[in-house]
Amino acid sequence: MNNEEDGQLTSRYSYQDFLELLSTYEGELQARDVIIDCLLKKQQLTSTPNLPSNSTANALESLVRDSTYIDSSSLQSVNRCCSSCSNNLLSTAKFLLSQREADIKIEKCLNLLTQRHSKYMEELAEKHKHILGIAKGEDGYIKELEVERDQLFEQLKNRQDDLTELEEEKTKIEQKYLEEREREKLLVLFLLEERGKLLKEIGELKAVNKASTVICRRSTSLPRRIISAAKQNSPISTKHLLLPHNSSEHHQQRDDFYQKPPLMGTTNYANNNKNM
Repeated sequence: MNNEEDGQLTSRYSYQDFLELLSTYEGELQARDVIIDCLLKKQQLTSTPNLPSNSTANALESLVRDSTYIDSSSLQSVNRCCSSCSNNLLSTAKFLLSQREADIKIEKCLNLLTQRHSKYMEELAEKHKHILGIAKGEDGYIKELEVERDQLFEQLKNRQDDLTELEEEKTKIEQKYLEEREREKLLVLFLLEERGKLLKEIGELKAVNKASTVICRRSTSLPRRIISAAKQNSPISTKHLLLPHNSSEHHQQRDDFYQKPPLMGTTNYANNNKNM
């Protein structure tokens, strides 16, 4: 709480305001001391228990002496005056206590302000020294800054050149990628087409091979009959030597097959099979 109050006071008033308040409070304290002395003297004069009988020089003493002859109403008024005076004394005492507390707070605030003022003055002195040092070595400092600026500018220019080169390489690579992609598409289509052709040629070769095997089986059946007849020691009849039905057609098909040129792609296919 005290720190918050101190902060509020320092934010409201300036250093000059606090000095003026201090001077006014000092004057009030001096006036307070004078008033206290006067009131104490009056209290001593009015509350003396042993008064001399023949003292007529002081008017207050004579009034006290003659109070026995005064009416009760006047005595009540005197008592009222005395009670009001005592109340006034108590109020002044409370006021003095509050003034003392305020003086203590003001003293704390002034100490805090002096500490902050000294701290700020030290910081300002350090800044002033720093500024003077910079002013003395200003030329060298500026030269170093210029050299650093030139280096940074060169680095920036090199980075920009590298960036442009990388962008050009990127465009070239993208173009090559697109070209290779189109080329791969064409190659795939070409391979699919060649595969279809090869499958077609393989089918034709299988059909030709089947036909040749049938012809070969029919052509080899006659020697087998002759060999079997020789083993049985039986004369070979003309029936065994006769060729099967339409034998001339079979011989013609066989001759055509051996004289027929190979189909397209068969040599490549055979070479590929050998390599495999």
